[in-house]
Amino acid sequence: MSLIIAALIVTSFGAIGGIFNAIIIDKGFITGGLRVDNGQRIWSLGYTRNILCGAFAAFVSWGLYGPMNSADLFKENAAQLTLATLCGAALVGFSGASWLTTQADKNVWKKTAIEATQVQPSPEAAAQMATQTPQEALRTVREQLV
Repeated sequence: MSLIIAALIVTSFGAIGGIFNAIIIDKGFITGGLRVDNGQRIWSLGYTRNILCGAFAAFVSWGLYGPMNSADLFKENAAQLTLATLCGAALVGFSGASWLTTQADKNVWKKTAIEATQVQPSPEAAAQMATQTPQEALRTVREQLV
């Protein structure tokens, strides 16, 4: 079996796992699309996100630990690029982006909490902030200061 066919089979089964994940999550099988929130256009993938993440995770796992992980993909180059090397890079890119985003959000949430102590309690603002991104929540708190 060729490397490409094997990769397609593995990613397909990962996508199937993503479908099952989308079915059982607490928010349900949510469809994506374009929506407008506070004047901002937001494109949401919905259940497609679960399918893509399942396919990605399966491919990376197979590339790192499967039987073809040490296959040299570009034999004519002086540098050896194996499947495990490329999958490791994809995993680090995915995880690193998530980690850096989380760190940035943590700083924004900290600013939000500090500024929230300076405003009068507002059940409406609290309900609104419960579904907002960190930046939107900070903006909501700052609007309460006015």
